[in-house]
Amino acid sequence: MGEEEKRMKRVMVTFDVDGTLIKSTGNSSNRLHRQAFSHAFYQVFGLKDVSIDAIQHHGQTDPLILVNTLVHYGIPSDVTGNLEEIAWMKMEGLGIQKYFTIPKFGGFGTDHTERGELIKIAANRANKLYPDGFDLRVHVGDTPNDIRAAENGGALAIGVCTGVFTAEELQKASNGNAVILPDLTNAEAFLKLLGI
Repeated sequence: MGEEEKRMKRVMVTFDVDGTLIKSTGNSSNRLHRQAFSHAFYQVFGLKDVSIDAIQHHGQTDPLILVNTLVHYGIPSDVTGNLEEIAWMKMEGLGIQKYFTIPKFGGFGTDHTERGELIKIAANRANKLYPDGFDLRVHVGDTPNDIRAAENGGALAIGVCTGVFTAEELQKASNGNAVILPDLTNAEAFLKLLGI
């Protein structure tokens, strides 16, 4: 077997967190996340009874949700947040952090507000850690913004119907190359799709 045949296929997979890896349902869906935003709006801006539900926030980065909610309530748009730590805390809390590459890397709302840029940032970080590159880059998400971000970021878009959007809505956001799955529960089919 030649050296080329021995090399394992390298695939970089990034994931949207909320709605894709974490599914909350019912009246208390994302309750702590929503309360954290409401608390911050009150503590920093003195806004009472403010909710992120005032805007369509699905598929947005947390800093963009923060800014768009504040703009909705009449506050200027120059706000930032430190959210990489929150993403890793969620992964740890779910017991799935151990499945992610060490050292940990990715693209986070603290890096940029546009999801397509986050895909590129994650790829740049991965290329520094793995200079031999990747045979395939993939981004998995549950919103049309995830589909567009993957394609704009140069990755294969895999949409999952685990959030509020239908398969048709996810496919419509694509330039025609996205793969839409009901969810990620069939690990064997997902790995086969990736060619590994």
